Amino acid sequence: MTWVSVPFWALLAAAVALGLPDWGDSTFVSIALAVLALIFLALPFVPTDLEGEKLTTIGRLHYLMAIAWFALSYACMGNFVRLFTAEGPAPLAQILQVISWFALVSLIVSVVVLIIRSLRPKVFGIAERIFIFSVNLFYIGAAIGIIAIAA
Repeated sequence: MTWVSVPFWALLAAAVALGLPDWGDSTFVSIALAVLALIFLALPFVPTDLEGEKLTTIGRLHYLMAIAWFALSYACMGNFVRLFTAEGPAPLAQILQVISWFALVSLIVSVVVLIIRSLRPKVFGIAERIFIFSVNLFYIGAAIGIIAIAA
């Protein structure tokens, strides 16, 4: 999944930069998407530590990259929802808004269970998977929306 994500994020960044040059958020969003491509390029080389093991430097770097991944991927969602609300397709904007709510709730739960450690073994993996699934669905929809606007 990581290797497939690299060209996806890079192509999406290029699509925003080249396909939506007049969009006010184009620069921020295309840079954020390009950074996501770089994060996914590096992730296989910084694996997470095993649960319960001592945190290593590589493990800490993995956490920092995961935090950046989660933050950047969520940060751009509102930009796309506003774009598609203003320029269409409106039904896509509504669907992406709902998906972004799932992403937000699962992101909040992921952070909360990092603080409340007793919940972590039972909840973190599910919340993280819901977030990742939501992000993937959202940006597939965003790609479709860019194609619709450009057509």
